[in-house]
Amino acid sequence: MERISLDSKGAYDLYLRGQHHGKTSKERLETANAKLDGRLRAIEQAKKRQMNWIMAGYGFAAVMSFYSWGNTSGEGMVVALFMNIAAYQYGKLQFQPEAELHAFDQAVDRMQREEA
Repeated sequence: MERISLDSKGAYDLYLRGQHHGKTSKERLETANAKLDGRLRAIEQAKKRQMNWIMAGYGFAAVMSFYSWGNTSGEGMVVALFMNIAAYQYGKLQFQPEAELHAFDQAVDRMQREEA
């Protein structure tokens, strides 16, 4: 299985226009649709994995609060930083499926206009 980078949206135009992905537009559309499905599955897996990191951060914060109750050390700041980073990464993944679907629809529209 190839590694899917979630840092940017998929390049569906490459699959819809590339002759090596199929001779007919229907075959190329099926290839692009398969890539879209793969990216959507990867996004869902990344969201689940990131949610586990968030839960670990909150669990670690709860444990650390018992050890440093009333203490003004920097440990609480480190835990809060970890929790915020994990939540930020999860938030980035929230709207990515809609962005992928929008990019796919735009690529299909461009292909259909060019064929018409």
